[in-house]
Amino acid sequence: MSFDFVPEYAARFSFTSHSPSGCTRPDDLEFFEKCVARPREMRWPGNAAMAAGRAAETAVNLATVHNEPWQNALRSALSEFDEHESPPHIENDQAKHALIRDHVYTVKQSKEEKDAGAPEVTGTFFELTCANLLAGTLEATQGANRIDDGRWVSMQMTGCDLDFIGQIDLEASSVVELKTSWPSPSDTKQGFRMPSLPAAPRPDHIMQVALYRAWLHRQEQHVPVKLIYATPAGFRVFDSDTCEALGDAAMARALKRMCRIAKAREHLLRRAEDLDDLFRFLSPDYSHFMWRDKPPEYLELAGSTFK
Repeated sequence: MSFDFVPEYAARFSFTSHSPSGCTRPDDLEFFEKCVARPREMRWPGNAAMAAGRAAETAVNLATVHNEPWQNALRSALSEFDEHESPPHIENDQAKHALIRDHVYTVKQSKEEKDAGAPEVTGTFFELTCANLLAGTLEATQGANRIDDGRWVSMQMTGCDLDFIGQIDLEASSVVELKTSWPSPSDTKQGFRMPSLPAAPRPDHIMQVALYRAWLHRQEQHVPVKLIYATPAGFRVFDSDTCEALGDAAMARALKRMCRIAKAREHLLRRAEDLDDLFRFLSPDYSHFMWRDKPPEYLELAGSTFK
């Protein structure tokens, strides 16, 4: 992603843009990530759940955008997931990878399904979640002439110097955003905890799609937003045409919140003389869950940065 203009006060700290995901991170982590870790090319591969989510999106993209047969798309996605190498510092990550990849699960049927004699649905957690994500996508895009790769979004908001950036998952006469949740190993009798589908869109995801919709509206493309959640047990689609949490007022509040966070961060960047001065304004909270899976070398560098 290239930027036409980045103010000097931000460029000297390598803080070149904002993003919806960045707005959900605490200031201490966001500044450390962008101003210190990334310039040193200190990136971590993520955990098994993140790798599974990316692979599931690959499967759906291959099947819907590129018209690959589902079994071929699923094999490609599984091959991608198998490339994940569990970081040694993340407890149970290897076990979670194995659980997602290999555990065979039979989806619990509803009374109506049992009475109708519907066949049982069985598969690995990976296969089931991918299939549910595809089913949710097909429901959300029903009637669309075509499904395309989502475009990169770069948009400046009133009062902010730096652009907000992000990438839409899919476009099909609507914004289509894909989200997955995965089982985790546990000491329970069944050996895992099954995630539940959300009753409403998550606030961080609302911020994400609010940016995409605002960008499209500036392009004079007034399209709905479809937010899809999938687990091994099922899927749920939230539609901005029917879901108040994705309506105009909620989207406006999400954009306002992002702008407020961005303005505060730009103010800190303007005031700081150098990195040492910038990090004097910040106090790290390593107990925050977003610091939890960072590798030891990342935390060691953070410890020497926050003095």
